[in-house]
This record gives sequence, C-alpha cells and structure tokens, in this order.
Amino acid sequence: MRKVNSMVISVLLLIGVLFCTAVIPLYAQEKPPVPGPPKTGRIPAVTDKQLKNGLTVVVGSRRTMPLVTIHLLVKAGAANEEPENAGLANLTASLITKGTKTRTATEIAEQIEFLGGSIDSGAGWNASNVSVTVTSDKIDQALAILADVVLNPSVKQDELDLLRSQTIDGLTYNLKQPGFLANYVATRYGYDEHPAGGTPQSIAAI
Repeated sequence: MRKVNSMVISVLLLIGVLFCTAVIPLYAQEKPPVPGPPKTGRIPAVTDKQLKNGLTVVVGSRRTMPLVTIHLLVKAGAANEEPENAGLANLTASLITKGTKTRTATEIAEQIEFLGGSIDSGAGWNASNVSVTVTSDKIDQALAILADVVLNPSVKQDELDLLRSQTIDGLTYNLKQPGFLANYVATRYGYDEHPAGGTPQSIAAI
C-alpha cells in the first residue's frame, strides 16, 4: 500500500513539474497589448456677461447631456465673520433652503423632487452658494424656486434649533476623532483662522 501511495505521489509530482515547465514559457512569451491612442479632453468654451444689476453670468455649455446646473455664488463666507461667530456663514447658507415667505422646507424639497432635480446650499471660507440641478426642460420651474429661496428666505425658529443641534452633535463627535482634531488645530495655528464650521460654543451662541 505504501508503495502504491509513493508511486501515485511521484506521478503527481512529475505531472506538476511538466505542467509548470510547459506553462511558464507560454506566459513568458506573451507580449503585452499595445496601448491605445491617448484620449483628448474637450473643455467647453466659457462665456460671461455682466447684467445691469451688476450680476455676472458665466455660462459653460456641454450638450451631450440634457442637464442644467445653476450655481449662484456670493463672494462672502466664513472670512467675513468674527471668530466668536464661527460657523455663522455655514449655518446661514444651510438654512436658506429651509423656507421662504411662501414655501416651507418640506414644500421646497417636494417641489424640487417633483422636477426630478436637487437643490443645495453651503458656505466656504471665501464664498457662499446655492445651486440647483434639473433637466433642461424644467429650468423655468427650477429658477422660480431658486429665486424664491434667494430673495425671500424666512428662517423658522424650529429649523434653526434643529440645525444648530445637529451641527453641535456633529462637531462634538468629530472633535473626538484624531484626524479632524488635527485639522482643527492646524487651521488655527497654521493659518491663524477660526474653523469655518464653527465650534460647539460659537454655534450654541448663534
């Protein structure tokens, strides 16, 4: 029995050696495929025009997709707030889509969703923005909502309280994470700037 087992093992080892010696040269002789031609990037032409009211309109057109994004940019952000009011710009920008004189936050969200689009707002260090994205055939309805949000904001106390609570909870958690805490400290001591997202104390005071 041992003899038979030894013979079987020897045969298997021999087959393995023969297989390896037969396969390896085949892979070694294969040539890698020739790379294809480099792809060229096409950056759409950008045009700009200043309106009578001083607003500058910048347009970039790419007609391969029937989507339109309208991005309203205001050159004011966290750099314009005092350190004790850190987070004010971001909080304000976030609240601007949470209600107008004629629409509640729910109505704004539902009407944009009905159009199959999205609306966002936020603030950075040097600017604040509101943007809406819809298909090109819904642009008029989307612009009406965007105009209402920007021109007729109405901040409800319950929306402010909810956002403030959520922001403080998020900051309290993030400040326990080493990476976030390192960036937080670097912002202050590396650039002599207050955190654009605010602090738990500054947000609570707003």
